[in-house]
Amino acid sequence: MIDLRSDTITRPTAAMLETMMKARVGDDVFGEDPTINALQDRVADMFGHEAGLFCPSGTMTNQVAIRSHTRPGDDVICASVAHVYLYEGAGIARNSGASVRLLEGDRGRLNAEEVEAAIQPDDAHVPHTSLVCLEDTVNKGGGCTYDIENIKAPKGLNEEVVRKISAKKNEPEFLLEYRLKAFEHWKTLKEPTWPKVNYPPIDYQDIIYYAAPKKKPQLESLDEVD
Repeated sequence: MIDLRSDTITRPTAAMLETMMKARVGDDVFGEDPTINALQDRVADMFGHEAGLFCPSGTMTNQVAIRSHTRPGDDVICASVAHVYLYEGAGIARNSGASVRLLEGDRGRLNAEEVEAAIQPDDAHVPHTSLVCLEDTVNKGGGCTYDIENIKAPKGLNEEVVRKISAKKNEPEFLLEYRLKAFEHWKTLKEPTWPKVNYPPIDYQDIIYYAAPKKKPQLESLDEVD
């Protein structure tokens, strides 16, 4: 029988135990454990970061990450069945002093549209949205996983994308009209050729164009645009 109640039910195999026994170890407080150092360096390199940090549990990892990305009084967006909300001892409030904005999603999976709608406005009376927590696989969702296509913007550039980007930047109507005219002009342009410069052709419809909401004063005219 296979027990799927929790990942904590699993036990190491003989080969795993043998590897543990043979692992090179040292004092991690002084940064002298070669195995942990190698693991941290490898993961940092995989994700393009300066350094990595090994945490012995998923809960510790989650809470360290949340604390790193928030300040007291911030707002964290997550699913109503998220592990960080249900099963980590109110750590978001206790460790980070942050509030939580819960979304239903699909068995705990959130999409970009509902997350965007949950972002708090730029208003001193409400908490500042600073973090979105996505759980993959979703524990309370029966182990369901994310399809990456559901959490990123669609590829390609068209009028709809231009309008969406302008809306995200909270731009006035005259600036949207300017961008749409610029987009129509862009479509008429041809790829330049340069002597002694060769590069593979660029598929501009295979690129994701996205802009996060910006919190700047409303512009009154194009003269104020950089």
